[in-house]
Amino acid sequence: MQVGIIGSGKVGKALGSWFAAAGFPVLFTSRDQEHAKEAAQSAGHNAKSTTIVDLVRVCEIVLLTVPYDEVGRVLEPVRPALAGKTLVDVTNPITPDRRRLIVGHTTSGAEEIARQFPTANVVKAFNAVFAEVYQSQNAEINGRAITIFFAGDAAVAKAKVRELIVRLGFDAVDAGPLENARYLEPLSMLNIQLGRFLGLGTQIGFTLLKTSPIPSQS
Repeated sequence: MQVGIIGSGKVGKALGSWFAAAGFPVLFTSRDQEHAKEAAQSAGHNAKSTTIVDLVRVCEIVLLTVPYDEVGRVLEPVRPALAGKTLVDVTNPITPDRRRLIVGHTTSGAEEIARQFPTANVVKAFNAVFAEVYQSQNAEINGRAITIFFAGDAAVAKAKVRELIVRLGFDAVDAGPLENARYLEPLSMLNIQLGRFLGLGTQIGFTLLKTSPIPSQS
């Protein structure tokens, strides 16, 4: 499964490098193609850089790691090619100071992206973990796997996202339909508050404790 990363900031670069290390062929693209080339070079032999047009055309699964307020502009040129693609929304609709969500309660950033690009299969995932955890390429803290929650409406797309999560060693928990991104985006805000404003640092993560396997909601 070829993985595309749109955006080469801290999160996109770290996730792409980890996927490449886990054996997935990875393509990077960015607003600045030099940054995409640098991300690919740091990720190693399994990674390359390309244009967004070619990335969306060839990749089965595409991770969206640009700032939320740039999503429309970035994806509009490849709108037709998004049909049927698994689009993983890693973004969070937050204010520049990282203290508040700009949408919530009755919708979510992920739902808004799905409305804007309705032919894509949008799945919310990877949004509530710091880039520093992804950079460490260690999915555990004190012997427990960090939980990655994912939500979406297309069963096949969610299965692909689950595979990515599990291959990195995280605990994958199906959080239900895309509507439930309304709860996953505030979870990211809590993570930011705890880590950046309340002094817990960025090597933190949430773990869902359970006594029996959670049935898939796909």
